[in-house]
Amino acid sequence: MDSMYYRHMHHEIYLRLLYIKMNSSTRDVEQELDRISNLPEPIRCLIISRLPIEELVRTSVLSKSWHDTWKNVPHLYFDLTRMTKACREPFYQVKRNRRSHCARNFLPCSEQHINQLHDAARLVNTILNAHSASVTSCRINQFPIGFQEPVESVEYLTRIKGVQELYLTGRPLIRFGPQKLKPLPFPSWGKTLQVLELSKYTIKDASIFKGCDNLHTLRLKIVKLGKESMGEILTYCKALKEISLLNCTGIENLTISNKNLKILELHNISFSLINICAENLAVLVLDNIQCPASCLVIKAPAVVKLDAFHLNRKDCFEMEELLSRCCGILVREILNL
Repeated sequence: MDSMYYRHMHHEIYLRLLYIKMNSSTRDVEQELDRISNLPEPIRCLIISRLPIEELVRTSVLSKSWHDTWKNVPHLYFDLTRMTKACREPFYQVKRNRRSHCARNFLPCSEQHINQLHDAARLVNTILNAHSASVTSCRINQFPIGFQEPVESVEYLTRIKGVQELYLTGRPLIRFGPQKLKPLPFPSWGKTLQVLELSKYTIKDASIFKGCDNLHTLRLKIVKLGKESMGEILTYCKALKEISLLNCTGIENLTISNKNLKILELHNISFSLINICAENLAVLVLDNIQCPASCLVIKAPAVVKLDAFHLNRKDCFEMEELLSRCCGILVREILNL
């Protein structure tokens, strides 16, 4: 709710600035424009930091003092389907036909649309090269899987810009013609990365997580992993404090032994084995999880919040058994009696 409020507020301020610029005929309005233009640059950056990149760059026309403000914004938001008209057309055509399985999972593109997406992806690199400050967080929506340009952007963000928070939403493509686009390997994420969110990807090689010593939050949504990938990720990222897995496939056995972990969320996943040993785990969310009761082990004495939804009692476990395994909650309840 707060992020929506601030996004709306920033957009309203941006429209107000544009209105003042276009209607600055009276002296009073010019003074008002000057007052806003004389704000410290960090405040101006904060005002426009939630705008999509195409609107962010447009603020450079407001006045001379705003010309380079966008280049110092620490938060960048790219949506490739909005950056050109040719990119928007096939995407919104898919949204209008959600009943189709392909429409839900793929973005059909003609050769012209493929070229337009390449242009938009290259534009991301151009904008990043023109951006002069460090980037704290970056979100790239509709990241076309199989394109080299977005992968280069990620490498630039992690190695040059020192990005701390990275949010990537992929979009597989159906290409008309004999040649098909294949997923490209990501570069190593880097030591500066603290928050990583991936949506609609395939992770077969977890070696990209090597060196992620400072990664404390990992969110995977609709991600296909290799059999051993999740275990390898947990081995490489020992500083993880929050893990969220939603509609992920390929994970048969989930074994987590991490004294730093404080939040664990599992949604809509079937497991053969769950073994959680996290002495400082405070929040545990199990939503529509399938796992044999005999193969479920939870050792989390510090849990203070447990949310369990849509559990299949026949194949999983009773709520009382779950509470007893999260002995931190049970012991505190007994002491409070």
